Amino acid sequence: MVLVEEVKEEIIVDRESDYETESEFSEDDAESVISEDDFDPSTETFADRVAALKDIVPPETRKSLANTAETIKSWSSSAYNLSGNIAWWVCTSAILVALPLALASENEAMITQQERELQMQSTGQQQHELRRLAEQRKVVRSAAAADVDLSYGTCGGMS
Repeated sequence: MVLVEEVKEEIIVDRESDYETESEFSEDDAESVISEDDFDPSTETFADRVAALKDIVPPETRKSLANTAETIKSWSSSAYNLSGNIAWWVCTSAILVALPLALASENEAMITQQERELQMQSTGQQQHELRRLAEQRKVVRSAAAADVDLSYGTCGGMS
């Protein structure tokens, strides 16, 4: 229930002495009033505007927003640290497993290449030997044919 009370004029006159009158208005106060009148909102920064909202937003809401922001920051930091640890684990494992595997694979390829070269050399030597033997046979056959021709020639000449 609201209580309405009549205020007498004498009490108001007594209280007016607590405030400045126009005669007590100083020059510094005039400058501050002028500076407030000359306020240019285009020079106000975003941070100034957010700071001015402090008085508008109730304390419970500010506390809730601060807690939410802190929670988001905490989760983001944890996720960042976890992703860094996972990346470190994956890279280290890849180096420890993949590097020896790659080196072994390269070594195996090198050994296989050397075996092919040796096989090609031995095949080439065998072919060279076969060619040499074939040439020797040709020489022997041509010499034998020449002997036969000579013998026929002498035989034919005697008859």
